[in-house]
Amino acid sequence: MIGKYHILGRFWVGLGLGSVIGTVVTILISYTHGDGSYWAIMPSLLAFFETEIDAVTVQFLLFALIGVVFAEAGILFSVEKWSFALRCLIHFCITSVFFIPFLWLCYFSQEPLWKLLIMLGNLLFTYVITWLISYLGACAEVRSINRKIEELRNKKHE
Repeated sequence: MIGKYHILGRFWVGLGLGSVIGTVVTILISYTHGDGSYWAIMPSLLAFFETEIDAVTVQFLLFALIGVVFAEAGILFSVEKWSFALRCLIHFCITSVFFIPFLWLCYFSQEPLWKLLIMLGNLLFTYVITWLISYLGACAEVRSINRKIEELRNKKHE
C-alpha cells in the first residue's frame, strides 16, 4: 500500500525536478540559438500572453506539473501484480495526456503537427527501449538464478 507521505514525497521531488529540468531546457535552447541571449520562454508560448513574466510563470508551473505527473505516475511501477510492459503502457498513457499538450503549448503551437507527432514517437521509443532493456535484464537474471539452482542440484547429487 502506498502511503500519503510517499505520494507527498513524490510530489515535492517531481515539483523540484520538473522546475530544474525546465531551467536546464531553457538554457540548452538558448545555447542552440547561438546569439548569446537567454530564451526564458519560447515565442510560441509567449504568443498566448500579454507579458513575458506571465508566460515565464506559466512555463515554470507547467514544467513543475510535468515533473509531478511523471513522479506520481512512477507509483505504477510498484504494482507487482502487473507486468512491466503493462506498467510502462499505463505510465506512457498517463504522462502523454499531460506531456503532449505541454509540448504543443510551449514549443509546437506554431509548428506543423508532424513535429509534435515526432516528439510523441520519441517518447514512445524511449518507453520501448526502457522496456526492452528491463526485459533483457530480467531474462539474464532468471538465467543466472537457474544456473545457481542447477549448480546446487548437481552438488547435492554428488
